[in-house]
Amino acid sequence: EKLSTFRRRDVGCVMLFARAAAASGAKELSIERGSDGIMFRFDGRPFERRELADPFGVLFDEGSGGDERRRWLALAMIHAWRPSLAKLSVASGKAPDGARVEADGLGAEKGENGGTEDGRTTVTLTLSKSDEGHWRHPAAPELIVCNPRSHLWGRMAVSVSNRGAVEGRFVPSSAGQGELAFDEDGVFGHISVPPEPALESSLDAYIHGVYAGRLDWRDALAPVVGKVDDPALALDASLSSVVQNERRERLEELVRRKAVALAVRVAR
Repeated sequence: EKLSTFRRRDVGCVMLFARAAAASGAKELSIERGSDGIMFRFDGRPFERRELADPFGVLFDEGSGGDERRRWLALAMIHAWRPSLAKLSVASGKAPDGARVEADGLGAEKGENGGTEDGRTTVTLTLSKSDEGHWRHPAAPELIVCNPRSHLWGRMAVSVSNRGAVEGRFVPSSAGQGELAFDEDGVFGHISVPPEPALESSLDAYIHGVYAGRLDWRDALAPVVGKVDDPALALDASLSSVVQNERRERLEELVRRKAVALAVRVAR
């Protein structure tokens, strides 16, 4: 019952597992849809036995608030439990010295030794029936400002396949023509001059590679549009919008400085 209090409406588990991958420092994430389930594979720092033995403990331990990889994994596992889910397993680290946890219901997790052949983390959701709810995100794609419109963007390459056929792929790229790319203070971003005259900046914000909401602020001097991935941003209780706090203000100041640099470059 305590675990169910962390569940939020209109939040699917797919994007939460993606955040867990990015928070683990993954360079690559593959999401594979099959006839009877969904499988996630990603590199980065593996989960240890003690972490998978108590996957939800991080949500109640105030002293481990900085372990974002464990927190996102725990939230993803909680949101994975819909009526369509029959079984969930997570294997991480190189077998046989890695870790594994299996469950046939929320709160029924059983940890054991295990791992994977290549040491990557593999999450397997076995479904009793097809369920698009696992892919649900609080923000519709049309709310995303910049093209291409995607819920996934950042430092991590992502591929999505359906029964072996690739449906979508994102690969981190360098700045395009007219764009300024930056990686500073933990923030990864691409900005450009708006296609039409504007009096405000409008950016798509991502947290650990997953869309978190739109950030707008008035800026008549050097308005920009673009995307920024800042893992230090905070989400509200609904997991659907970015909190207005000191970190968000620091991000805005960083973008303003980069916008001036972009304006100088464009003026040359």
